[in-house]
Amino acid sequence: MAIFTDVSVKLVSGEIVCKPDPVVLHFESPQGPDSVAWLLEDGTQDLTPEFSWSPECPFATMDDSPTANRIEGTDNKKKEGDYKYTIVLKNAQGKAVAELDPWIQNQRL
Repeated sequence: MAIFTDVSVKLVSGEIVCKPDPVVLHFESPQGPDSVAWLLEDGTQDLTPEFSWSPECPFATMDDSPTANRIEGTDNKKKEGDYKYTIVLKNAQGKAVAELDPWIQNQRL
């Protein structure tokens, strides 16, 4: 069962703000967290988020079609390391409005 940490995604003065950044996961701890729920908040209501990972995603399952303003990364691959990702918010016409490169620290305990 996934244990989530919530990441707030806001648009403030045209810039994406993710909190916390970085996200720290503990994939072998019984208390977790081992998964992420990105919560789309202030200023993001009419925008579509897109995620890309470099070099890879720490999750086997990435639900990047928002449901109720929530996007989930689950099924942690259990590989230690730092995972950089890019989140782009696009308008209805598909134009990028803002972009940010946060990261995740995936730790054993």
